[in-house]
Amino acid sequence: MGAEAISYTTPFEPTWVIDHCRELRKIDSLKNAHFVIGIESNGNGTERQHQTWHIEGARLRKTTVLKESGGSKSKKLPGIVTTDIMKETMSRKLKDDLDYGRVCFHSQFVTKFSGPKVTPSMMKEKILQQLSGFKRITIPNSQEYKKDKVIYTGKMHGGIDDLVMGLFLSMYSGVLYQENLEKYRAEMIL
Repeated sequence: MGAEAISYTTPFEPTWVIDHCRELRKIDSLKNAHFVIGIESNGNGTERQHQTWHIEGARLRKTTVLKESGGSKSKKLPGIVTTDIMKETMSRKLKDDLDYGRVCFHSQFVTKFSGPKVTPSMMKEKILQQLSGFKRITIPNSQEYKKDKVIYTGKMHGGIDDLVMGLFLSMYSGVLYQENLEKYRAEMIL
């Protein structure tokens, strides 16, 4: 499972994901792997549907785009909603997994932070740095009878959380895919 982090300031180009999947297929150990793509769906619904349309239109073999957002139980929309509760749970899990050596980084792990001189240990440090920026914030409500709003974010003081969110989506996508294996396998081009 891999993670790509594309920042919100970078215009999305559908061919990036498609080309990345095609390049991964050239690696012997990934020729027959199932690729699971989880697109964060907290923003513009049109954008995630556009991304999904391009990815599915490329007819990539053994590749599925998760559809776990909104809609009815039988017909979900493309994407994964990342709630504050999910982010907090996943940040704790990722921190534990990193602390206990359950996450390893391939020497060719690619993100917007990587380059030819970036080692797996440097990537781990970057992830830990981003994880340390996640905080729970309580925003008091001005109306007494309403609850305070609690959010969990990695963007404190202008922080960047793209790499961590990419890993969260990868981890969570794997869980969602396994939970709904029959549904996704039925839709997959083999």
